[in-house]
Amino acid sequence: MGRSLSPSTWRRRLAAAVAAGALASLGLSCKPASSDRAEAAPAAEPPARARTETALSGRGRVIVPGGPTFAVEVVQDPVSRARGLQNRPALPPDQGMVFIFPAPGRHRFWMYECLIPLDIIWMDADKKVIHVGENLPFCQAEPCPDYAPDQDALFVLEVGAGIAKRSGIRPGMRLTILFDQTPHPR
Repeated sequence: MGRSLSPSTWRRRLAAAVAAGALASLGLSCKPASSDRAEAAPAAEPPARARTETALSGRGRVIVPGGPTFAVEVVQDPVSRARGLQNRPALPPDQGMVFIFPAPGRHRFWMYECLIPLDIIWMDADKKVIHVGENLPFCQAEPCPDYAPDQDALFVLEVGAGIAKRSGIRPGMRLTILFDQTPHPR
């Protein structure tokens, strides 16, 4: 037979379990936001089988005309896009993350639980820059602002704060994105 717990031990363990569950269900950061944030945040880690089927991330490069080349992580499924750059303490200046969406849209991002400020660059289907959000601050407590372009985007690039300006990235220019593997966004 198992031993029984004292009421105070039971309450402490129950409070710890509730707190862990609440942390797991919080909105994620540096990622696409939806108008209904509860919809954007998964309630818990998906089962192992689902993780392997949805982890459609890869590597690639983004080339700025006459400027630098960024080594990027490529995320193209809802789970990876929702995770984004959350809880990363640093992002080297020559690295970033590219989000690929299955269809153009006014994809909104928020910075909840992101640990570093970022530049977010939205691009259309031709990889033409349509909007640059510069030096977007991380957000430690809700409510957090959302950031979005006023045109439809298919690709979004995140780099460290100040990198877009230093690299000469501005609306109207076309970036080149090279993928290590053919993308299949969903």
